Amino acid sequence: MNINPRMLVNSKGKLLHDVFVPLPLQEIEKKIVFDIDVLTLLMEANEAITRLHYAYQGTDPYLREYFYDYCLKKETLASLLISGNNLTLENFYTADLGSAADVGYRFYQVAKAAAEETGKLNNDFLKNLHRRIVNDKNARPGHYRIGRMMIYTYYRHNRYNPPFDEELESSMNALEEYINRTANTNYLIKAALVHYQLTTIHPFHDGNDRLARLFNMLYLKRSNPCGPHCFYMSNYFAANLSEYYDALTAVRSHGHFQGWVEYYLKAITATSNHMRNIIDFSLTLLKRNHRRILETPHSNTIKNNLISALEYMVFNPVTTVNRLSEIQNKSFPAAARNAKLLAEMGILETAGFCARSRLYVYREQLDILRD
Repeated sequence: MNINPRMLVNSKGKLLHDVFVPLPLQEIEKKIVFDIDVLTLLMEANEAITRLHYAYQGTDPYLREYFYDYCLKKETLASLLISGNNLTLENFYTADLGSAADVGYRFYQVAKAAAEETGKLNNDFLKNLHRRIVNDKNARPGHYRIGRMMIYTYYRHNRYNPPFDEELESSMNALEEYINRTANTNYLIKAALVHYQLTTIHPFHDGNDRLARLFNMLYLKRSNPCGPHCFYMSNYFAANLSEYYDALTAVRSHGHFQGWVEYYLKAITATSNHMRNIIDFSLTLLKRNHRRILETPHSNTIKNNLISALEYMVFNPVTTVNRLSEIQNKSFPAAARNAKLLAEMGILETAGFCARSRLYVYREQLDILRD
């Protein structure tokens, strides 16, 4: 396939540098022919998403909201890990509870807000999203880059020059039109192509990879016919990082869209299965501890309060007495008693203080969520 590299020379014919201007996805779609391997992977991905949806629908409505928020945290955490920020899930939960918010948590807050604004995924949306995730004024947040830029990928000898100024605007306009047009292309194939195109155009001075991964999540959330699930694809990308960059590079160097789409569909399947396992393992643990609580000699009122606290902590495994008091609409002493009883049973463990309130950790559940 013609992958459209642009070779720039001076007036004497001397090569100055090569600029990679990817073909519009509208043109690429017409030329791509996938073999049976891609079709098989596409079927597996759709089946995995359907199974995830049934597992999701099988949970109580209040748990779905907490699970959705967990998935947002998981995506932003993994995306930041790829960018070199070594944060933990505990950092996000304690920030929720009032500890100092770091750069990673602010990125999560941007992702959370953006996930509710996916009605129109256009270039203005992308610029506004970039403005919110990039704080360095030298990177011109919210504005396309100016001048030449060389991109080094996973291996430093794999590098390319993305489009120059005059090509960048038209490339982004073509991408915007492709994202929002109605077509017969399966939305997962389209998502793979959009992710490749956005990372290859590399429209901003900084933050492009984080932006592309976040936009990928938002596009899937809007396009998935099963419902607005939050797929934390970056978790798979981070675990298979060399293959991720190799697959993208193979498209740029050899037009190997087949390999990239195969990788992407495997990522979708693995992520959907992982999300479903998280739900299954979490509910299994909840049922087990539910039985343990019912077997205690406490009154029914206390048992119900203990179960209620534990249900909240399924996808909020790090909490404080103050937060439990708010969630359960109980007095502080009552919430403190409930947490203490769960700790005495070995279900929760104390972990110091956060925002002047005793911190409790649902360790078994946290280990499930961190996996």
